[in-house]
Amino acid sequence: MMTDIDIDLSGKVAIITGGGRGFGAAIAHKLASKNCIIAIADMSTVEANRIVNEIKSHNIDAFSLDVDVGDRDSVVQMVDEVAKKFGRIDILVNCAGVLAAGPIIETNLDQWDKVCRVNLSGSLYCAHAVAQFMRANGDGCIVNISSISAKRGSGRFGNVLYGTTKGAVCTMTMGLAKEFGEYGIRVNAILPGVADTEMTNLHMTEEARSAALARIPLGRMTMPEDIANVSLFLVSRLASNITGTLIPVDGGYLVT
Repeated sequence: MMTDIDIDLSGKVAIITGGGRGFGAAIAHKLASKNCIIAIADMSTVEANRIVNEIKSHNIDAFSLDVDVGDRDSVVQMVDEVAKKFGRIDILVNCAGVLAAGPIIETNLDQWDKVCRVNLSGSLYCAHAVAQFMRANGDGCIVNISSISAKRGSGRFGNVLYGTTKGAVCTMTMGLAKEFGEYGIRVNAILPGVADTEMTNLHMTEEARSAALARIPLGRMTMPEDIANVSLFLVSRLASNITGTLIPVDGGYLVT
């Protein structure tokens, strides 16, 4: 009989950017279920506070932070606040992201600044800031949420801007893993497949959904719970010798 693997994150402190919905919210709930203290960083305080209240209802400590990850000062303030409150930061999940869709030749390139600032610069700013505290503890884990579009140049929606930033996140993940390893900090990335989330569904017609499903060997979309499960594994001691990896969670989409 299959049983749950015993993972206990008691005493650990996690910052989850973009934790107010989608993948971020699922990851927050999953880590909280293992007694992790959760700091949800999101520009939507309403959504972040909703998740915080849900977690607190299970007697787990959680709080929200109004943060623009694309603003370095905002990120530094966030990290300083968490470190001051708990004296440590053990886990960072870079989940905040924006999706730009459409053929590049028809795209207003003003979108590039926002997509790059949030998806790429935001991840780097957060990793740089938390690493200062993780290094002092000699331990820590960073999980970057990338995308399978990083492996294909773009995704189902002609999202070259998005895919470019997510490809850079993969490169950054490997580079940081090399640099941070001597401090005991592990850095990995998860590459979700075509996802059943609010952000994706805003751009997905029924025709596009059917076409995507036809290419997925396992025949279903990637769910937030799928990404949360892999995140939990990566931040646990079960993955203590895993760093610099890029893990697709896509139902087999990349092999087709």
